[in-house]
Amino acid sequence: MLVTLARVYLMFLISLTALALVPALFGGHGSIVQSGSMKPAISPGDVVLSTSLPQGSPVPVGRVVQFHSPSEAEPDGVAKLRLHRVIAVNQDGTYKTAGDANADADSDPLTRAQITGEARLLIPFVGLPGYWMATGHFAPLVLWVLLTLTALAVLIFDRPTPAAGPPDDPQTHTRRRFFVLGGVTAITTLVMIPHPRATAAFTSRTSNVASTWKVASQASLSIGRATGYALLASSGITNNGFFGGGTYISGSIGTSPGTTITGFYNWNVSGSADRNTTAARNAQTDALALYSAAGIRTTTATRPPPWSAP
Repeated sequence: MLVTLARVYLMFLISLTALALVPALFGGHGSIVQSGSMKPAISPGDVVLSTSLPQGSPVPVGRVVQFHSPSEAEPDGVAKLRLHRVIAVNQDGTYKTAGDANADADSDPLTRAQITGEARLLIPFVGLPGYWMATGHFAPLVLWVLLTLTALAVLIFDRPTPAAGPPDDPQTHTRRRFFVLGGVTAITTLVMIPHPRATAAFTSRTSNVASTWKVASQASLSIGRATGYALLASSGITNNGFFGGGTYISGSIGTSPGTTITGFYNWNVSGSADRNTTAARNAQTDALALYSAAGIRTTTATRPPPWSAP
């Protein structure tokens, strides 16, 4: 039973390896998919086989193409090899592409020169060992190698029973050598498979929580260390009320670089009165930075006043 399972497993491994390598003899080339955003139809480690698209041939609208995505089109600023579907032709002669799982089309148009091939065949699992090696997922890689070595050991140390024929049966030795050599070749090939890495493929939904998007937005404004100050002045603050009557400040007051604070009594201010202290200087610095940052923002709306004059 173990011998049969070992043979079936190794034959499956050898077949997948052949499918990944043989097309190269006829001008095809493969790429290992890195993105998990296309599950369950395609997963990281699957290999997509493509054929070259001659410069004179038309771009296959509606089909999946392999193309170089420049660094400026990527959220992380690193150029990538991508597999997306061509969904339309733009008026300027460029092409609109999209991942089948994406609700929106790619933001950057595709030029004819970026296209390296047309996707033809998807082979699952073949690139997993190389994917694990490249991404540092050594635990599944080690488990897979141990499983394959175990299958090889079962065949190497198998001894036929008398009913199955003599131990030195030439056919038995030939089969054993085929599976052993094929298994060793498969391990070496699948770990060191030279296919380039590509992102995206063909499906209709995404389940990848690690997907990233680049959004053009302005940084938020913050009052910083001026938080907590109700009054902050450059030269000085003066309260003209009689003995501070009718004045109540909820928070601290401060001046910097000036040091003048007059007319306030302890019952007028709930916080501190800082005259060019370190806290006042820091608060003044952050308040001025906020003022400058707000001044260069584009006005998009006018707020109505909170009150109307009688």
